[in-house]
Amino acid sequence: MMKAAVSTIKIVILITLIVISVYQTSRLWFDDQSDPNLFYRVFSSSTIENLEAVRDAGNMITPKQLGVYLGQPNLEYTIVKKGIPHYETLRSESIKILIMGLDKDYYVGVVENKELLWSNQHTSIHMDFPLEQAIFARNLGISQKALEGIGSVDTILIMPAFRNEIWLNIFLEDPSTGLYHHYQVPKSEVVIANDSLAYQLSNVVANGSRTSFISTLKNNIPYYSKHLLLPLPSEDNRYHDPIFTRIPFVSDAAVNVSELDGYVSLFFDNPDIMKAIPLENEVRYVDGNVVVRYNTEGLVEYNRIVKENAGSTSLTLALTVANQFIEQDIQRMPTEYFLKTYLQEAQRTVFYYDIGFNDYPFVLTEEVKQKYGMSHAIEVTVSGDKVIKYRRILRKIDDMNPQNKTLQAKYENVLDKVILEAGTLDVEIEEMYLGYSWNRDMMEMSLNWVVQYDGSPHFYPVE
Repeated sequence: MMKAAVSTIKIVILITLIVISVYQTSRLWFDDQSDPNLFYRVFSSSTIENLEAVRDAGNMITPKQLGVYLGQPNLEYTIVKKGIPHYETLRSESIKILIMGLDKDYYVGVVENKELLWSNQHTSIHMDFPLEQAIFARNLGISQKALEGIGSVDTILIMPAFRNEIWLNIFLEDPSTGLYHHYQVPKSEVVIANDSLAYQLSNVVANGSRTSFISTLKNNIPYYSKHLLLPLPSEDNRYHDPIFTRIPFVSDAAVNVSELDGYVSLFFDNPDIMKAIPLENEVRYVDGNVVVRYNTEGLVEYNRIVKENAGSTSLTLALTVANQFIEQDIQRMPTEYFLKTYLQEAQRTVFYYDIGFNDYPFVLTEEVKQKYGMSHAIEVTVSGDKVIKYRRILRKIDDMNPQNKTLQAKYENVLDKVILEAGTLDVEIEEMYLGYSWNRDMMEMSLNWVVQYDGSPHFYPVE
């Protein structure tokens, strides 16, 4: 009986993947969804969106930090960076447990004793922005009923069951209240995902990950508004400083059109008919429905003229479209990118990303934001299943200090500077992390403590 059920599930998954593959292929063949191809005669757009929602469930859960709680002396937390092989497995298995664990009524209640949060090894997922209840539920494909009493979520703790334990634990932090909501799930409901996550957590220890972080909540450190992970001085916390960058495709204060052609051509469906129009401090490329502009300040802007759908697109599908577009771009102009926030406007969704290096973001100073009219280095506007606008500030890492420095700075020293600058002990720190400050007209970036309070970032050099 069990084998028959497993076989049925496998067949359903296989059919779903085949349908999605046909859909993706059709998108390569036909740029406009209004084209009368076989796929759209058989399947409605709502059906396609539902299929893609299954495949992309949880894609809004993009960790700013993916922490692993080890609970060892002098090694409380470690951060698993995106480049580490088991990063994606830790993230994906955590999301699988979320989906399966929250889909049924396993809610225990609000955590009264915070020590429960550190009763065993776990993944600690910290997102850059909170997801409101309805969006969180829709993105995971679960019922909102499972999240009653939770306004939004921005920190997720997944504590798998080890060895002979029969329960695993999920904790969701609601940033509007500071409360943690507890779900206790039978291991038997999520055996494969649970055991995979437990195994990967063991690998983090066995592989010698020793970047050391401390929890502000666990250690009751004042001035912090929530559970933040702060780096500690360690020989294993390494970074490059400074990093030297340059504006690509620009020499002698002019755009090098012959070099730029190859990069820009990949934004067009038919590069053979695109036309370059040199202007003062800018080159513009056009064809029938696409315009790409690039200027001497390194700003590339893509605009596509399409007939926009009257209805809205799900956030899950829109994010997939945006990420796929960026992935295509970074194959030509590589960078790391981090989703920071989003904005929905009628049938359009705008996603904002930072770029960075070695898991450290390049954080725009206020001067750079004003110069480019952008709050982040990448902006992607999606309507339907198309990117209709794309803006990115291009920088290419030219060189870096060969000395791979180790973190010696202490967060306590930075905290003293914050209090001194704020002029009060009554300060609430919303975020604190390491990032490279991106200053106007400077091609050199240095690592800073980025401290968010009073609604804006403040930079303190790493000394």
